[in-house]
Amino acid sequence: MHIRGEGKTTSILGLYVNDLSCTGEDPDEIEVIKKRTTTEFEMTGFGIQPFYLGIEVTQQETYITIKHLGYARKVLLQFRMSECNPIVSNGAKRMAS
Repeated sequence: MHIRGEGKTTSILGLYVNDLSCTGEDPDEIEVIKKRTTTEFEMTGFGIQPFYLGIEVTQQETYITIKHLGYARKVLLQFRMSECNPIVSNGAKRMAS
């Protein structure tokens, strides 16, 4: 992970094996990072990422949603619980209201 800038120009660049993610508040700063990265390294697909490290990422104008459904399914299969029925717990009810 590399953090660059301060305040509104702060950008975060994360790299894990062959997954690269760049985020920040200033679009101009993100463009500078993209240009530097693509001139230094052979890069493709520098756009919005629907998945990062197995996590589904959905980006909207005012918020970002992340889901780890793939991991949850893997755990359920591993413990032979994929056919179990889901229930709503009290904590989930409180969060919904």
